[in-house]
Formats: sequence, structure tokens, C-alpha cells
Amino acid sequence: MIQRPRGTRDFTQEEMITRKVIENDLRTTALRFGYFEIATPTFENAELFIRKSGPEIVGQLYTFTDKGGRELVLRPELTAPVIRFYANELYKQPKPLKIFYLGNCFRYERPQKGRFREFWQFGAELIGTDKPEGIAELITFAVTCLANVGLKTYDLRLGDLEFLRNILADWAFPTERQGGFLNALDKGDVDSLTAMLQDENIPARSVEAFLELIQTKFDAAEFETKYELLLDQFPVIKEHLERFKNVVLLLRRFGITEFTIDLGIARGLDYYTGIVFEIDVGSLGAEKQVCGGGEYSLGELFQIKDIACSGFAIGFDRVTLAYNLEGLIAEKPQLDIFIIPLSTPGLHKAIELANLLRIEGFNIDMDLKDRNMSKNLKYASSRKVKYVVFLGEDELDKGSALVRAMNSGDQTEVAFGELVNYFQNLA
Repeated sequence: MIQRPRGTRDFTQEEMITRKVIENDLRTTALRFGYFEIATPTFENAELFIRKSGPEIVGQLYTFTDKGGRELVLRPELTAPVIRFYANELYKQPKPLKIFYLGNCFRYERPQKGRFREFWQFGAELIGTDKPEGIAELITFAVTCLANVGLKTYDLRLGDLEFLRNILADWAFPTERQGGFLNALDKGDVDSLTAMLQDENIPARSVEAFLELIQTKFDAAEFETKYELLLDQFPVIKEHLERFKNVVLLLRRFGITEFTIDLGIARGLDYYTGIVFEIDVGSLGAEKQVCGGGEYSLGELFQIKDIACSGFAIGFDRVTLAYNLEGLIAEKPQLDIFIIPLSTPGLHKAIELANLLRIEGFNIDMDLKDRNMSKNLKYASSRKVKYVVFLGEDELDKGSALVRAMNSGDQTEVAFGELVNYFQNLA
């Protein structure tokens, strides 16, 4: 028997209902924040990701050569394709440009809880502004997405890569080594970080202060007291620290008051530049991160004038898993009416009535197997149908249908011409 590929999934009816409810909540939230939806191809030119996605993701790419000899790749994430789309076609649109999307992505990695080789991302990009209010609203949007889905427990962490880049630049740390440094930071590999700094002959006291900085975490309420301490230790970050402070204050204005300042956030992609953030859901255990994003630069990759960009991606599959773990239940669409024809003329009338009622907005099913009465009622019960419509010879002669309410068993004879009004009044 042919099995589905490892790291992929089939979704049941119940799973699809949950996923569609979450998808609708995310789309509705995006529209309320003034974002509009786009879509990009499932595969792209390999160069798009090889040049800018970072060594870890490059090693997980699904690449192939098409019949024209072009090297292509199944997209491993969606930010780079969106910026490619912007550079190709959207660059003339008024700024800031607010974009959101939902799509499947592919990475060849070891499947585990909440992590698959084919997975889905919901994300957003804000293009054309680097103002603190822009990044603050974007972060608020990300948090609101999870709140509107119904998740009750999630934790926002906020950092700034410019702090780290400015300190490394002040130490004349080689630019070409910064990518590897930030990758080690993203993995929390303190030993590698220490070795890299020592290789560049950074003074031991400075190394110690830097390692303390990247392991610094404190509540947003403590920021005012920590501000001067950070400035005293690393005066080179003054300009970016002041901007970071403005973002923190604006987040409070947006109603986001509980979050953690985490100066060790690096993100896993090479194109991130300034303020970065991550959102965790504790119920997911070790794989608890459901959202990550921040400010980035991709203009150089597309040989266009660089433009301020920020965005985030939400792991749709992990949000779905958290939704289930928190005991949230998506309302299942119910079948309104099941029509049972009891003769060939009854079948013809059933088709006519099914067409009419569907046009009026009812969810309709009918017997397509010519089952007996008992089996039809059993089937209707298993589908949790609200009403059953019987069409026998007596009903056809009278020009009416016999309607049974499945929850009570009550039966009512309704003229064919009155059926639509009858069901509309019951709705």
C-alpha cells in the first residue's frame, strides 16, 4: 500500500473544521489592522533562498531541476517570496504597504511534535516605514492574532539585533563572521560565542559583559530601571536603545503591557536587522514558539533601493496544536436538511427541492444510494442533521413534504411552495 510521505499529513473533516476556523480568525484580524491578502508560487528560483535564508535553512531545502534546466526550490518560508513579489510588481504601490498571506512551506528536517516537512505559515509584512509606531502596531497585530484565535496563554519576547551589531562593530568584529555569530546566538550556544569573541582578541571583561547582556531577560515594567544600566555598559547602543524605548512605550499605548525584554533573541534568518520578537505558547512544551518576526532588509538581494521592512510569521500548525491542547472546540458546520425520496418521482422532486433550498443558503444532503427508511434515518442521525424531508407517493399526490425534526421526532406536513419560508422561519 502506498503511504503518504514522511513529514506530511492527511487532515480529517474535524481537523479541517478547526483549521478553517483558525484561518478565518487570522484573516479577520488582518483585515481589521488594514492588511490585504496576497499569494506567491509554491516553488521559486533556488537563488532566492540560497543567498539570504541562512545556512540552517539552506541545508533543509527541497530543490529540483526542471525540464528547462532551471534550479528551483519548494519555498521554505514566505518572507523572501513576498519581497520578491514586491520588487517585481508591488513597489509602486502607496506606502506603507500592509500585506498578509497564508501558505504551505517545505523543509527537510526531522519530523516531531509540531514540526513537519510540509507546514503552513500565516504571516504579514509591513513595507515602507521604520517608524516606532509601525513596528509597535505590527507586534500588536501578531499578539492580537493569537488572542482572537482564542489562545489564553502566550508570552511575547522583544529584542533588538542592532544592539548586538553595534557592539560587534565597535569591537571591529569581522562583518563576514556576524552571520555565524548570530546563528550560534539563536541556538543559545554560549561556548561557540565565547570562542568566536576570544578569537578576535576581545578583552575578557568585555566578553563577560556581552554574554551577560545576551542572557538578560526582564519584564517590560522593569525597562525604565534597566535603561540607564544598559546605556552605561554599552554607550554605543544609545541611539537604538532610545528607539527601542519608544517602541516599548507605544506597545503600552496599544494595550500590550505584559512582555519580556530578551536581548538574546537573534532569529534564525540572516536578513533580520533591528527589533525582533518571538511569541511562545507554554502548553506546547519544548517546541513552544508559535510566532517570530521583526525588522529586516532584503533590498540588496533584488538589486533595488533598500526599503524599511518588518514582518512576522505564525506557525499555523503549532497554533492549531495549541488550540486543541487548550481545549478549544471549533463549531462544526451542521447539515440543515436531509431529503429522503421514496420513489423515482420522489427522487426527481428531491433534486428539484435540493437545488431550490441550496440556492436559499441551506446545507442540503439527500439519499444517493436508494437505501431503505431505517438506514436513511440512521445515516441522517450520524450526520447530526436538523431536519429530514420525506418524499413518498402520498406526499407527491398532495403537493407537500413530510418534515421531521430530528431532535424531537415531531413531524409536519408542508406544501412544496411553503418549504423555503418554513425552514427560514425555523432558522
